[in-house]
Amino acid sequence: MLTVILPAVFKRELGVWHCHCCNKSGTVIDLVMATQGFQPPIEAVNYLAEKYGIDQSSYQLSEIFYNEEEKEYVYIDLEGTPVHKTIRKVDKSFSQMRYVNGRWEWGLKDTKLVLYNLPAVFKAKKSDETIFVVEGEKDAETLTRIGLAATTNTLGAGKWKNALIGGNVVIIPDNDLTGEQHAKHIAEELYNKVRSLKLLELPGLSVKGDVTDWLSQDGSKEELLDLAEKCLPYNSEMINKHIIINNGDFFPTPLAKDLIIKEN
Repeated sequence: MLTVILPAVFKRELGVWHCHCCNKSGTVIDLVMATQGFQPPIEAVNYLAEKYGIDQSSYQLSEIFYNEEEKEYVYIDLEGTPVHKTIRKVDKSFSQMRYVNGRWEWGLKDTKLVLYNLPAVFKAKKSDETIFVVEGEKDAETLTRIGLAATTNTLGAGKWKNALIGGNVVIIPDNDLTGEQHAKHIAEELYNKVRSLKLLELPGLSVKGDVTDWLSQDGSKEELLDLAEKCLPYNSEMINKHIIINNGDFFPTPLAKDLIIKEN
């Protein structure tokens, strides 16, 4: 269901909103924090509980609502065991923790990094479903809520790409230079390693916008799947670059010879 409260749009099934005046998006909690001036999220939650007659003793909140941390994203292995997590704070900064001997410790050290939503990635690959690669955990969560397999590699290290080998991958960049460069870097690393590879630029996306913003405005799951289906396969920029060598160098294969421009 789409609710329009001019100048904002609110999507109930996603629990997100978008303001066309300030071009910002978020959850109900974010909206209350912004309009009422609350800082710790718990203040916004308690405000809503009091406003709508909800007994505050009837619900239990994660500890992140009581301090400076806005959200934590836990990365798990194929068995569902925590490996590491990213903590997104109110000021938009990030911290990392690793899971060691049943408890969380600060920093990653020699932790073997995994893809976000790793079990869902393998399940989608096994059933030939599309795997969406986005720039951050927030966007991966947004797509997961509407029933799509989504992951991210924001840490950019380790052998994360091995988990995607053989899958049908669609990369969705954020609409800025950093997002474009990040998406192309992933595409080049996955080129010829996955069953299908596409880089999907969302139409009508605002500057610095992401797939969460796109869905909170006018986009839908059905439209996203349709765009992914119609998107052309990714064409590697590195493969298409000519290699210049000197005359007389050895050409190992006809294909290599066709790709080379010889200097006179």
